[in-house]
Amino acid sequence: MKCAIVLYEGAADFALENLQGRTPLEAARCPNAAHLAALGQTGLLAPVGSGFEARTEVRIAAFLGLPPKTATALERAPLEAAGLGVDTAGYDLVCRANFLTADGPNLVATRPGPARPEEIDALLQALQANWPEAAVKFVPLGDWSVLVLVKTLQTVQHRPAQAEPPFLLEIGCRLDEFMPADEAGAPLNEIMARSREILGRHEVNAVRVDLGEDPANMLWLWGAGRPQSRLTEPVRLRGCIISQSPLARGLAQLCGMPALGLHEPWRDGPVAFKVADAVAAAREHDLLFVYAPAPRDLAGYGSAGEKVRALEALDHRVLGPFIEVLEAERPFRIALASDGAIATETGQPAAGDCPVAIAGEAVEPDTTTRWDEKAVLDGTLGTVSPGDVWARLTGLRAP
Repeated sequence: MKCAIVLYEGAADFALENLQGRTPLEAARCPNAAHLAALGQTGLLAPVGSGFEARTEVRIAAFLGLPPKTATALERAPLEAAGLGVDTAGYDLVCRANFLTADGPNLVATRPGPARPEEIDALLQALQANWPEAAVKFVPLGDWSVLVLVKTLQTVQHRPAQAEPPFLLEIGCRLDEFMPADEAGAPLNEIMARSREILGRHEVNAVRVDLGEDPANMLWLWGAGRPQSRLTEPVRLRGCIISQSPLARGLAQLCGMPALGLHEPWRDGPVAFKVADAVAAAREHDLLFVYAPAPRDLAGYGSAGEKVRALEALDHRVLGPFIEVLEAERPFRIALASDGAIATETGQPAAGDCPVAIAGEAVEPDTTTRWDEKAVLDGTLGTVSPGDVWARLTGLRAP
């Protein structure tokens, strides 16, 4: 039997006044998600805390049936480096970094407004000029995001001391309070401190200030880990990942799984993946995993209207065609879930109700007919973890 998982990043949200008290999922026209809900069982994904499943990479790994010890050892930056094919040989750490706006010791903005490629290139060139590439290397990811490869000249544990992710920082906070406090974090703290000196005097930021824009005057390092080439604990089914996310594609590489692409799945247009490739993957693999990240790094989906349109596009360009691919490979079971909530009012991840639906072979339908935060409260699944979803799909015991 084929097993399939479709996971949307941050699709869940909260009731919004400009949507007449509805969430974006309630307001969006998503007939394919509603069809799955009507054919199967629905419920809520277990709340995300500070431990297992708290990080995106850990949640994805949990949906793939990886055991907690393997999943929690994963870090975002090494996965993104693997997914992008970045050569990490000779470096001890790979870090995720984002440009911030700081005023003295305090955080002003986690995203310095519009990102112009020529500005980012100039800022990264200025940073790189202050370190030999053999010691520190800056690799642009797009938008205000960067990978930083570091030679630390010291022994590094698998999960080193590091700063909080920028989306967990409150505007106005003292940044030094969220930096690593032990000796292991010293190399990353040094890079962050020197970035403020270099970027603070850069002409790009002088122009941005003159234009009334926030300067990108600090690089914030987080999500650090040692480079990896393969996981010791493999996924227990032959699988394929479909995603444009470097994080998800990197996890596929570490699991020895092929990865197919999605093309801007939240925009208007034709099917977001190559149907012929997906058909071939469905024939060759027992598990298909689709992961659609939010359109904007750290900033979610934008306005309420933008999020509604993005969710409708995902339903039309990803979920509907994907179900058609599976229909030719019966029997199958499929799960649809939001991996977390991104609050439109703040543009940041938040704790909220995350709907999940499971449909397909031998799944007895409940009475739910929609896939949104409120409708699934009446579903028969109750509250389930990613590991529970894996077990219900595959019949394999959750790790």
